[in-house]
Amino acid sequence: MAVIHDDLNIQTTPCRTPAHGLTYRGALRASYRTLTTRFGAPDFGTSGSPDGEATLWVIDTPGGRVQLQNWLAVEQLRRRPDEDIRWSVQAATDHPLPWTFKAATGSTAQFPAAVGEFTRQSSSESLTEAYVDYLYQRGQAFGNWVNLQRRDSRGYLENWTLPRHLHGFALQVLEILHDHQWAQASYDERLGWICTGAPQEPAGSDVDRWRRQARWRYVPDPNDPPTGSEVLDLAGALRERAADCAWAKDHLVRPGSTGITRTRKIALYEEHVATLTALADAKPAATTGAGR
Repeated sequence: MAVIHDDLNIQTTPCRTPAHGLTYRGALRASYRTLTTRFGAPDFGTSGSPDGEATLWVIDTPGGRVQLQNWLAVEQLRRRPDEDIRWSVQAATDHPLPWTFKAATGSTAQFPAAVGEFTRQSSSESLTEAYVDYLYQRGQAFGNWVNLQRRDSRGYLENWTLPRHLHGFALQVLEILHDHQWAQASYDERLGWICTGAPQEPAGSDVDRWRRQARWRYVPDPNDPPTGSEVLDLAGALRERAADCAWAKDHLVRPGSTGITRTRKIALYEEHVATLTALADAKPAATTGAGR
């Protein structure tokens, strides 16, 4: 069993708890060597398992549990360890997907396209929500790490601005989700939304509290846009945000500067732009849910 922490460190430990309620969410392409390097030995399908047993990893992420499975046995995979093959991704929600793909492939940009055409539980909205939570939790963990570094250390000087960018990305995409949900909501649902009191602490996880606070602060005119009008184009809004971030990368990330700090910031922006574009292009089988 592997545990992906919110700082992207990965620990391996024997799997002791069963996984229930997981459904097919999509597919990840990776080699057996890549997965064993990242997640250790598989939990099922080892040499001590019955012949023909599927190879399977159980992985805990900040977004929940996920399983990676292929029906080939380990002995078959060991004969071609560097060949990219298809792994079934099983989870209860979409929230583990950004963490799993980031850990396995080094980027979140592939997870939206990996959602299979037969995945009835996923939608463009749920995939975007999963990415928002990833950005917030990743930013929090990164910020906590930076704050523990000495102010004159290399780790601090090279990374101190990156958590702020992650939080900014999360807020921008969450605003798009709010616009989308607001456009779908009825007039009564909108009144219920804006008349709800401020969330009281403590309640739920840190990311839950952050989402509720952000939703409470979102207070547009309940008549704008008119209820029953055309639903906000979520894909179009994501593409527009991706274009804005690409412009920011080229114009605001100190074009004349050099060094590892700029390189990491550019990489952060490029991954975000690629993920937003992939979310806009994603075609999950499920339709986008109604406003809440």
